[in-house]
Amino acid sequence: MPRPKKYVAIRRKAAELATKASVAAAKKRKLEASDPTPVAPSTSRGKTSAEIRKSLVAEQTVKPAGVEKVRVIFEEIIQEIVKTMLCPSCADNKVAVKFTHHQTDTYICVKCACGHVIKDTLKSAKVKEKNYHPLTLLLVYCVMLFGVGFVGADKLNSFLSLKHFTKNTYIRYAKYITMNAIKHATSVLERSRRSVYEHYTQKEDADLVDDMLPVSTTFDGSWHKRGFKSNYGVGAVIDVETGLILDYEVSSKLCQMCIAKEKALQNKKITETEYVFWLDEHDCDANYEGSSGGMEVAEAMEMWGRSKNHKMMYKTFVSDGDSSAYRAVCDMNEGVGPYSEEQKVMKAECVNHVAKRLGTALRGLKKTRGGKQKKEGTVGGRHKLTQTVIDHLQHYFQVSLNRKVGTSAA
Repeated sequence: MPRPKKYVAIRRKAAELATKASVAAAKKRKLEASDPTPVAPSTSRGKTSAEIRKSLVAEQTVKPAGVEKVRVIFEEIIQEIVKTMLCPSCADNKVAVKFTHHQTDTYICVKCACGHVIKDTLKSAKVKEKNYHPLTLLLVYCVMLFGVGFVGADKLNSFLSLKHFTKNTYIRYAKYITMNAIKHATSVLERSRRSVYEHYTQKEDADLVDDMLPVSTTFDGSWHKRGFKSNYGVGAVIDVETGLILDYEVSSKLCQMCIAKEKALQNKKITETEYVFWLDEHDCDANYEGSSGGMEVAEAMEMWGRSKNHKMMYKTFVSDGDSSAYRAVCDMNEGVGPYSEEQKVMKAECVNHVAKRLGTALRGLKKTRGGKQKKEGTVGGRHKLTQTVIDHLQHYFQVSLNRKVGTSAA
């Protein structure tokens, strides 16, 4: 059925208006581009915590001249390519290729029968100091990140038909990577502390106490595995205002080198005298004895104890509600604390963890008193304490606490 004429006229009028509006907008954009309005100068202010973190990242970011890409290619393909090459010296095609293996890395030497070397990648390779070859270094670094170790690297080499390397070679590369990672982490920590120091000293109420800067910090620990059965743990101290890490501590109950040497001694691969000599020079990775749950306490005491070396006083202890680490810090130096009798460490609760504990308690209450068979007043069910209601209560409780941060109890 044809549309009424009045609707056709309305649509035509609307199209004409839209066309005029688009033409006017285009003219306006063209005018603004030819004569841009001056931007008002920004007012001077201190850097925010996000700007401080971005400046630290920009400090250590270096634009590479060229990103090295890794490709896996079969030797037969390279041999077929070399057969089509001509020697630039004698213009003959009697060109051969030779493969040289160093751990996982493979270097190519293309040479003519006349003796002219067309290309030797071993001479032009960017080999690290003490023969740390780049591809092997990258492979060891990856398996360390994945947590599969030497066994994982050996399997990967088998699947890809790459050259294998020994476990001692893997340990040598792993030590080299760890040493450089520690150097880099130390450099980042120094820059973080310097930025935090500048952030607090720029405040009007900044005041040094015994040549130390009081800062508000949060502390938390983590483990390699859940259930307090982990052999490894890590704790970190983070500045509250900037979000920068000030210090960290790793706890380990095991040393893989010690385990390997003890096994070699049991299998009589080394003598007891060799083991004793090795043990005297060995820097053991095991630095903690006790339960896995106590790692967090030991890490907090270690970092609060050496905070003086950084000319900082971790005055506020923001934690996840576990008071064992806080009590251990306060009991340092026979109850005096890490600093002095007058400079006590104050405890503060994390708003996120307080709201999380509320949600956990409500879910536990719903679980214990949520059954229909309970006649003494159920809390679960329709129009009662549902999961959605618990989530809303937890969220709004957290919002309310955030609004009250920095205000008095009244």
